[in-house]
Amino acid sequence: MRPLGAIAVVFVALAISIPALAEEGLVIESVDITNAPEMSLVISIPAEVVATDPVASDFAVLVEGIRVSADVFALVRDPMEVVIVIDTSGSMAGEPMQAATSAALGFIDLLPESALVSLVTFGDDAVVRNAMGATRSEVAESLSTLIAEGETALYDATVTGALQFTDADARHVLVVLSDGADTVSTAGLDQAIAAAAEADAEVRAVALQTSESAHDALSALTSTGSITTAVDAADLAAAYQIVALELTGRYRLTFQAASTGSVQIDVFVNGPTRVLSSSQVVDLASGVVSRGGSPQPIPAGFGQNPAAAVPVVKAEPTGLSSSWTLPAGVALVFVGALTMLWLTSKDDENPLAFEAPVEVDQSIERAGFIPAVGRRARAIGERIAGRNDAGAMDRALDRAGVALRPGEFVIVSATGVVVGVTAGLVMGGTIGAVFLGAAAAAAPRTILRTLANRRRRAFANQLEGSLQTIAGSLRAGYGLVQAMSTVAEESPSPTSDEFNRVVVESRLGRSIEDSLAAMAERLENEDLGWVVEAIEIQHEVGGNLAEVLDTVTNTIRERNQLRRQVQALSAEGKISAIILVSLPLVIAFFIAIISPDYLAELTDTGVGRIMIGVAAILMLAGAAWIKKIIRVEF
Repeated sequence: MRPLGAIAVVFVALAISIPALAEEGLVIESVDITNAPEMSLVISIPAEVVATDPVASDFAVLVEGIRVSADVFALVRDPMEVVIVIDTSGSMAGEPMQAATSAALGFIDLLPESALVSLVTFGDDAVVRNAMGATRSEVAESLSTLIAEGETALYDATVTGALQFTDADARHVLVVLSDGADTVSTAGLDQAIAAAAEADAEVRAVALQTSESAHDALSALTSTGSITTAVDAADLAAAYQIVALELTGRYRLTFQAASTGSVQIDVFVNGPTRVLSSSQVVDLASGVVSRGGSPQPIPAGFGQNPAAAVPVVKAEPTGLSSSWTLPAGVALVFVGALTMLWLTSKDDENPLAFEAPVEVDQSIERAGFIPAVGRRARAIGERIAGRNDAGAMDRALDRAGVALRPGEFVIVSATGVVVGVTAGLVMGGTIGAVFLGAAAAAAPRTILRTLANRRRRAFANQLEGSLQTIAGSLRAGYGLVQAMSTVAEESPSPTSDEFNRVVVESRLGRSIEDSLAAMAERLENEDLGWVVEAIEIQHEVGGNLAEVLDTVTNTIRERNQLRRQVQALSAEGKISAIILVSLPLVIAFFIAIISPDYLAELTDTGVGRIMIGVAAILMLAGAAWIKKIIRVEF
């Protein structure tokens, strides 16, 4: 097979399984209309077509008699569990047994690498040689040790084989080889059929033609009612090859059906000697699927036997379903969001307008509709912020250095949530809306914390130089307020902003100690807290404040030196932690794009989801541990 499955995309669908066996061997296994007008069909084709290595141009889809463009994906990587049941009764002794083991080995080699295999044999009793999930080498070793003897417990082996399947979300296939009728089973034919049905298993029978062959029983066991027959032992390898090709001959066809109501879907596949076809009638409104109606003619120019001309078109959505409507809608949402942000942050002629109730003065409203909308939005935001501790929000904005009022911040946050929910809805449906909406709701406070931490670290790095400037100014004869004014003028942000605030507050009548204490609390800086205590003690007992500041500065310098040394020594560990945490996510992302079916063992099975959860918990615990180790506490 050509690796068409390598371009398969993630397919999450509620498939309506109604196998409809066509007379020519093409089977439509399931129909999915979850994303209507986009539709998907899963079909299976016979072995003789699979052997020709079909390509995308060998498939054709007609919707109401009109050919549409279809994407073709081979499903060879879909999860599959295969139980091989081999007759080891006395009648298989000699050449048949040798041919059966050799053919079984060749059959295993033809299976996809992702398929899980189990081996069950039966003579007088059914014996599990290898449980599900055994390696190919283990199965090969078991096959090499088989001995043919005893009676034929065919039905018991079918029941035992059906019990080997796991609860994983995978395709279950039971391949049974026998050369004769059942003679000693405790279970009957009905029990064997019921066991296979309960395991949701497809039964494929391989019959070695002898005078004792029981074709009726094998035909009743199989899912399709057909048996692959080997006329002699030498023909077993070819029989097993046919079964293997049938198992890998499943394809997904995805196309657009721009119709409404009930439509007839016709599928054509170009075979080596003829064109195969099958039909289904699908009600796009209710999801009801039924057998096909009148067969459609083969599309003109397709396959081995071109018929009457059929127009070849590609279904295109119309009206509001056109391709331009989605980007246009998203663009309008973002334009509206940017407009709201501009209205919120626009300077107002009346700086106290945000404190006014929603019923603003009519003369102000007449000054312009857009300014009035901005004032109303800010007023509503202030009311909402007032109900949710506006003081705490104001302090958070202050720490982050964001020049927004609490009401404006509320409007900005609400706008972000609207944008997130809308973008998630159009890109990922309800799930996308929930995830992006939650992310947009959490983003504003996360951004505030990030900005506050960044501002706090920048101030801490500049504090040592600021204290030296203050001490030097004091020695030059300046007062403490004048020295801080010098720092405010000559230092970069955020030091200049904070010291300028202290100077302004002192000029308005607030004591310098209270202003410095408020700044230390606002910036959560322990070193600055020591400076404030030193200034308070100096004011109470007297002394040389410049020398006190020099002593504090030396202490801060040594602490910063130790902190930077730890950061330098732990930098490699931080980078390693970031790489180790992000590498699985990045690899999974690229695999999901390139070959999504490869991740099915993790994303589509219970055990896989548990493994993902445990891995995520361990990664978070490791990241927290590393962060704890490299944190410096004095």
